Formats: sequence, structure tokens, C-alpha cells
Amino acid sequence: MADKEKKKKESILDLSKYIDKTIRVKFQGGREVES
Repeated sequence: MADKEKKKKESILDLSKYIDKTIRVKFQGGREVES
């Protein structure tokens, strides 16, 4: 059971990392289009 929880936490961490990267790229792209 503890192992399952650990996997869940890791995948959530990976997801937030991926989302953060995507948002950053979108933000930078949007800024380039604006300027």
C-alpha cells in the first residue's frame, strides 16, 4: 500500500513539472508574439 502511494506522489510530481514547463513555454511564446 505504501508503495502505491509513493508511485501516486511521484506521478503527480512529474505531472506538475510537465505542466510548469508547458506553461512557461506558452508564456514565453505569448510574450514573443506580443512584442
